[in-house]
Amino acid sequence: MATANALIAMVSADRDRIAGMARAAGSALAVHLESLGIVAELTNRQRGRVFSYRRYVDTLGEELEQVD
Repeated sequence: MATANALIAMVSADRDRIAGMARAAGSALAVHLESLGIVAELTNRQRGRVFSYRRYVDTLGEELEQVD
């Protein structure tokens, strides 16, 4: 339950940060989100890049480690 609450709080805080940004094209928005530390680019390419919501994934991973 604590992890679910942490994820909800994280998403809410990030949503508020994103809402304060000017509207941008999808790729430009992803780059701005990367500079805010919200997402991380995984592919190290100029085109066809893939981004991860890293803090979200890390939080879920921590929960799985506690279960083991």
